[in-house]
Amino acid sequence: MPNIQLQLANHVFSLCEAYIDQVNQYQAKQQISEATYQQKEEEFERFQQMCMLFLQQISKQNSNLMYTYQIARLSQKHNGLDLQNYGYSKSYLELLGINQETFSQIILRRKQIDLIPKKVDISNQSLASIQSFKTENGDNHISEIITFDGFQIKLFFKTKNYGHLFPNNEVLDGKSEYFFFITEIDVNMQDLNQLINYRQKLIDHSKLTYDDFIKKELSYLFEDVEYSIHSQAFLEKYYGENIKKLKQKQLLQCTYKDIQI
Repeated sequence: MPNIQLQLANHVFSLCEAYIDQVNQYQAKQQISEATYQQKEEEFERFQQMCMLFLQQISKQNSNLMYTYQIARLSQKHNGLDLQNYGYSKSYLELLGINQETFSQIILRRKQIDLIPKKVDISNQSLASIQSFKTENGDNHISEIITFDGFQIKLFFKTKNYGHLFPNNEVLDGKSEYFFFITEIDVNMQDLNQLINYRQKLIDHSKLTYDDFIKKELSYLFEDVEYSIHSQAFLEKYYGENIKKLKQKQLLQCTYKDIQI
């Protein structure tokens, strides 16, 4: 039986090599100067603004749409492809079981997040992402992920490059030098109902709200005081009056220890 994944990898990397050759030819034609860099930075900033407006529009049309996005470009300065911006829709984060604020804190602290249990799915997803740089037609794949609260669920991903929709001053063989990938995500309704029931059982069993349950789980997962249930956010929620006194006196005597600010 042929190794389908190996064949796909060889195909993708062949496309990638051809694309890099095109990039090198493109770079060779450019006159590099600080003025050019500044001009391209301003142009790319406008491109990113248009991309974000595009995301706002599709979110208004369907507020429940689950997606991720990536904004990338051909870089004259680094002689390659640079991923400049990426993000996740609110509804997708809700499916994963985490809110935007907590997820941003995890990213800012550079914590490793591994939600894909099968390594082959990670490989296929990476290959699909690479292939998307070469085509505007999009790519479809399926992966099983584990949510932040421990539920394994199958998701359907469809990635498409929308960069060609926006005007750019420079093109490479008819292709834009800027890239705007949107990956739409779908889930089977039966699996979604099972996830909802699973989370309801977690809430009933733990006697906590769902947000507080996630905070507790993250404190175990990352072993980080920022996510501990004894964090400032937790204390302010459950011991608000004591926190006020603590800030005034700088020291709060507890029954089991001193908390020093």
